[in-house]
This record gives sequence, structure tokens and C-alpha cells, in this order.
Amino acid sequence: MRWRSVAVLLPVCVLAAAAAAQEHSQSKIPLRPGLTIVTAVTQEGVGDFESIKRITTVDADGVTLTYNADLPAGNGTLSSLMGALGDEQEKGSTSRKPADARHVHGNRTVRRQDLLEARDYMQYFGEGIPQTIPGSTALGVSRAVLLDLRAKKASQLSVRDAGVGAGLATGLSSMIQRMAGSEMKDAVDTSELEELDVLKGSIHRVEPQPVAFEVQVNGKTTRLPAVHATGTLGDRPCEFYLLDDPENALALSWKIGESGRLRVIRIEVPTASPGHGTAERIAENLASTGRAVVYGIYFDFASDTLKPESQTVLQEIASVLKGHADWRLSIEGHTDSIGGPAYNQDLSTRRAAAVKRALVESYGIAATRLVTAGYGESRPKASNETVEGRALNRRVELVRR
Repeated sequence: MRWRSVAVLLPVCVLAAAAAAQEHSQSKIPLRPGLTIVTAVTQEGVGDFESIKRITTVDADGVTLTYNADLPAGNGTLSSLMGALGDEQEKGSTSRKPADARHVHGNRTVRRQDLLEARDYMQYFGEGIPQTIPGSTALGVSRAVLLDLRAKKASQLSVRDAGVGAGLATGLSSMIQRMAGSEMKDAVDTSELEELDVLKGSIHRVEPQPVAFEVQVNGKTTRLPAVHATGTLGDRPCEFYLLDDPENALALSWKIGESGRLRVIRIEVPTASPGHGTAERIAENLASTGRAVVYGIYFDFASDTLKPESQTVLQEIASVLKGHADWRLSIEGHTDSIGGPAYNQDLSTRRAAAVKRALVESYGIAATRLVTAGYGESRPKASNETVEGRALNRRVELVRR
């Protein structure tokens, strides 16, 4: 079997330290339809981007999910290799528009048996990847791997190589295809990647007890219990933070070699419990402080076009406004610092306007109740020096007026 188009290889990250005291803690992230996992990524040769994974079905056969990401083109190593194809980007600019993005979409189904016992963590996503890959997982490791780390303190594991080096090892054309996307699917033969890119080895638990991993869960800063493990896969050092839950050993963070960084930054867990949803949190914050930070609104890369995944939170905002007919809101757009102040000011203004337009046109909110403002990169909530900090700075805020 050959994979006829390139897939995205999710890169890696290192969590700095165990979390300090936070607002909220929980131990499980249940696998259920609608569960959404957002990761902040820096990939060598690509740059910064976010991926969105959402579970669509859970049944006796397994779990099916969708994957969406906009990969910036024309950065770093990839730019120099793709220059002849017109993807070069001027370096050192602080005010220009970021490079155009290539949208990557995929569907995966992980069999129930593999959730229990597979030892291959297949972290590729893309249209050319088979939807079901027997013997592998997709969101994290299997129950068996986690239980090994709990009991034996070590486990066997295999992944796919995250680095540009692997592409170079299999030839320049293969590397370009795996980074450039399905538009080049007929340019080279990628069958060699099936064997050469598998990294096998073992990982070993570091601390004897779970450590705290900070992530936004349903809009709250949350401490999840994580098993911290390090080891060697192939010839590359690796580090993992895995949710300490045998029913969903989600990969919260990982790093393999020096090829990139990945960190889960937001998790949205559908809840049927009254008073515990996003709408209730937004309403509570607006009532008590007059301001609510909203992270579940997603835009296409460097664009004010709303992604379909935004509909859930937009509907929640609309329900808050319909439940408080006397409230009027300012919708504020905020960005990270990539692209420069002038560009980001304009982008944030357009994104705030797009949110208002959606609430008015799709959810029946009176336009007179809403005003918009863009603040660009001027009001960061976290450091723009880290991928997770930049992800936190890309946000929408609602303010009562």
C-alpha cells in the first residue's frame, strides 16, 4: 500500500515544569463526540500553526476524528527548498503579511483494539493517509503503553520521524513532497517513507507520580495529571507528557529530536451538565467582571474567515446575548506578534468585525447591540517568545458596555 499524498507530521514541545496552583483541576478527558483538541505547533521548515482535532463518532468499533490545520508556507528551511515553486518569503520583515497557508484536512479512525494495546503512535494526518491504520493510535498512546509506564516504568513505542533530516535521508524530492502537500502527490514516490520514517525504541517514566500539566479545558486553566516520560526512538531523544487516564492517554506534549514542538493548549469537552458549559462561563464572567476571554473562535491562517469549528462557541455567545436582552457587548480582536504591529492591528480589527457579522447574520443578534475593536498584538496575555504563549495571545474578548 502506498500513501499517494503527503501527510502532516505533528511536531513536538517540551513542557517547562510542573504547574503552579491553578483555578481548576480534573483527571479525565472523556472520549466522546464533539471533543475538540487544539495544539500549538512549531515545525522545522514550516513555522507556527495550530491544529484542530475533533472526535466525530465513538462506538464499539473505535473512535473517528477529523483533523484540520493551516500550515504557513515559505518559512525557514522549506522556503529555501521551495523557492523555485514561488514560495519564497522575505526574511526579517516585521510589518508584512505572514506567508500564505496550505490547508490540510484528514480523517482517522482508531480501532477499539488499538486504543487498548497498540504500540505504534501514528501522528501523521492528511488526505493521503488511510483512514484506518491497524496497529496504531492517533491522539496519544494506548492503554497498554500507559499501564506499562505506570507499572514497569518503561514501555516500547514507535512513532514517525518528525524531522527534516528524515526527508533528506530519503532524498530531497521526498522531503519536499511531505512538506509541500497533496498538490505534489504525483511528483515523487513516497512508498519508501513507510519503512524509513518509523522510529522504534522505548520510553521511561521520569517522576514516580503524575505531574501537573496546564491546559485550557472548557475555558478554564486546568491542571491535568500527566505521566512524564523520556527515552530514545530510533537515534533521537524524546520526551512525552501523557494524560494519566487509561481510557484516553492523550499526548499532551511531546518532542522527538530537535525538529519541532507541539503542545495541547485547549480542550473543549462537550458537557450535558446544566451550568457547566461555555455559555454559562461566558455569562458568569461578563456578569462578575464585565469581560470574558473566548478561545473557541478559529480563523483561517492570516485571515478573517471563520472556520466551521467556530460555530459551537458562536452559538454559545448568541445564547448568552439572547438570555440577557439588556446586554451590549464590545467584541475585541487580539493577535500574537508575528507579522508586525500594522498588519496585526488590521487583522484583529477585521476578525472582530467577522465575529459580529456572524452573530448578526447567522444567529439573529441585533447589530446595534454589538461594537467591535481590534488591538492587534498590543495587549498580550502571555509571552510571544513561546508557541503556547502566541496561541494564548490569539483570542477574542467580549466586554460589556
